[in-house]
Amino acid sequence: MILASESGEISLKSDIVRRKFERKLVENIKKAVPNSSVRKLGGKLEIEADDSCVEKLRRIFGIAWIARADKIDSSDLKDIEEFFRRRCEEWIPAEKSFAIRARRVGNHPYTSLDLAKRLGSIARRRVDLKNPDVEVFVEVRGDKSYFYVGRERGPGGLPLGTAGNLVALISGGIDSPVAAWMMMRRGASITALYARSPLSPEGFERFVRVIRVLREWHIGEELKAYAYTADYEIPSNFAKYAYVLERRIMLRVANELARRVEAKGIVTGDSLGQVSSQTLDNLMVIDEASQLPVYRPLISMDKDQIAEIARNIGTFSISTERTFQECGSLTVCIRKPVTRARLDKVLEIEREIKAEDMVRRSIESIQDVTSII
Repeated sequence: MILASESGEISLKSDIVRRKFERKLVENIKKAVPNSSVRKLGGKLEIEADDSCVEKLRRIFGIAWIARADKIDSSDLKDIEEFFRRRCEEWIPAEKSFAIRARRVGNHPYTSLDLAKRLGSIARRRVDLKNPDVEVFVEVRGDKSYFYVGRERGPGGLPLGTAGNLVALISGGIDSPVAAWMMMRRGASITALYARSPLSPEGFERFVRVIRVLREWHIGEELKAYAYTADYEIPSNFAKYAYVLERRIMLRVANELARRVEAKGIVTGDSLGQVSSQTLDNLMVIDEASQLPVYRPLISMDKDQIAEIARNIGTFSISTERTFQECGSLTVCIRKPVTRARLDKVLEIEREIKAEDMVRRSIESIQDVTSII
């Protein structure tokens, strides 16, 4: 059997909200492991399933840690000692130090310290309470006792689906999949949107592969994906504004998709100052085009921090594959883009280039590509 701990954040919620989040967490576990049986144990979950399900549980938001556990249907100290005596040599190799981490829930004729001392005296191994090689956890809950050695970290956060839906602008590069994952970790399900670039058609295949990785984390809710054709060209005399104009068009398209799928905001992979479109001045001008809130979970992070998360979630190797050339969804790359755009100037340019027509054509080209993910 598996013992899993809820994220500590869930326990801080009010009783009504906590019960709602716990129900969703159990629902997500059962969707990931269909034949499992889940039983609540306070802030922990007893999951009756094969050990092979641990890999799936590691990807369920709302789980703080997971352990393969043994259970006996007794809280009697002699029964606990006898079970520990049979298993301790298997759990603690001869050359290793160990510590007993004991905990009780309920009324028992012994303390947690009593239990730890009694079990510690049975194992003929070196005790090290501060920095042991092996930690043996013993939890007595009511009339049952649980034993497990070591714990594997879960993703933590809040159960997916408890915060509503967001449209995530995903390019397939390093940043945007990480931004989507971070919002998923806060309980938001995502609807992915990709802008097909005429300059890098192979980028769509990379997008598909990245979404397949994110789908492995998107447990409990369907991850839907859409793509549209970036049907716009910026005249050369306005080239330095191209990235700002492009992002404003993207946000308008994302807002329309959000309206269709009843999403509550837009997620982007922007990190402050990383590229020209991500200065404070430009971000302010870009956001003016959106009716919905734009969430940027990476805004204060540097590239190394973002890359480390990408490696951990499994998107980094895909996102760093070379493509022919990438300039967002533009047909050309801009050498000297503006870094301090003015809204009045941008609105004037949009009127001149008929940006609303570009937005309309882009919206008309939106396709549901979920079936190929």
